[in-house]
Amino acid sequence: MSISIPPSFIHYLFSAAGVAALVSLLARYLSHSRPHKDPVPAFLKDITSTARALPASWYRSPEVYELERRAIFAKKWILTTHKLRFTEPGSWVKFEQAGFQFFLVKNKQGRINGFHNVCRHRAFPIMTEDKGKSSILSCKYHGWSYGLNGQLAKAPGYDDMKGFDKTKNGLLPVHVHVDAKGFIWVNLDSSKTPEDFSTEFKNIDQMA
Repeated sequence: MSISIPPSFIHYLFSAAGVAALVSLLARYLSHSRPHKDPVPAFLKDITSTARALPASWYRSPEVYELERRAIFAKKWILTTHKLRFTEPGSWVKFEQAGFQFFLVKNKQGRINGFHNVCRHRAFPIMTEDKGKSSILSCKYHGWSYGLNGQLAKAPGYDDMKGFDKTKNGLLPVHVHVDAKGFIWVNLDSSKTPEDFSTEFKNIDQMA
């Protein structure tokens, strides 16, 4: 006979109130099962008297979510996928993390590059499918095209425009790190020097 556990009960167990309740039960059990000369540890009583739950608004507040996006998802290294998904030059995969859209693509030298999924012309998505293979990264809106290195290759209507610099209108890059096991991490920080990967994940390349 199988027993179905309601999700609400599981959520309660992992909440601060649930933990406090479990500790309280443990303290009561120990008080009856241990000899009188070995009382319940004081730290258990302290936990049950001081445990507090986080405000409910922290779980559903748009303002808190936006802070998390910019303080965590836009600054920290995020695990995305494995390099084996990129079988040949031009192979690409699209991702979205906390509202940030980007894609990874393998260039002709075998390197995995990452870019925000936004055309520099009118901000239309470059990639509209989940994955694929392309020798040229082309926007379907006005035909702007980019190489696998993100550099602007073709800009209809702008190529001969005075003062227009293709080198300053390439795709916006995201930082990419491929670890020793082939897993691909990205950092969406807009600065040129994001948080050092080895500092945040020290010795990860030595892990089995």
